[in-house]
Amino acid sequence: RNKANATALLTACVHGQSQCIQLLAAAGADVHARAVKETPGLHLAAAGNHAQAIDALIRLGVDPFATTLLGRNAMDWAYYSNETDAIVELAKHGVPVQDGGMLPALEINKWANEKRARAAAKQAALAQGKQAPVRVFPPDGWFPR
Repeated sequence: RNKANATALLTACVHGQSQCIQLLAAAGADVHARAVKETPGLHLAAAGNHAQAIDALIRLGVDPFATTLLGRNAMDWAYYSNETDAIVELAKHGVPVQDGGMLPALEINKWANEKRARAAAKQAALAQGKQAPVRVFPPDGWFPR
């Protein structure tokens, strides 16, 4: 495993090397290995739009419905990345397309971006010797008591 906890097979998944995946599996590599945050190789192949790698993994016995720690399956990753070849390949293997499967992750990303923007605005104001912007909350009654 490398520093990102990835095996040679997982690296082959990222790069869509289906023949390499098959050779590594034949040599005894674990096709069920997971990378950082328990991400299966199938998800990595789906995010990269590697239909042949997806097919090879599923034919080698990888569960097409496997999920990450956050409960996302490979179709969610393909759908979020707008990878049409991967979506079609996963659908061939019976994985349903679920619109909005990644919405919670998108919301978290939106909040994180807003937080970064507020931090950058604060740093810019302080660098200019100005009062840092203050976050204004809605009137009373907005927060639960």
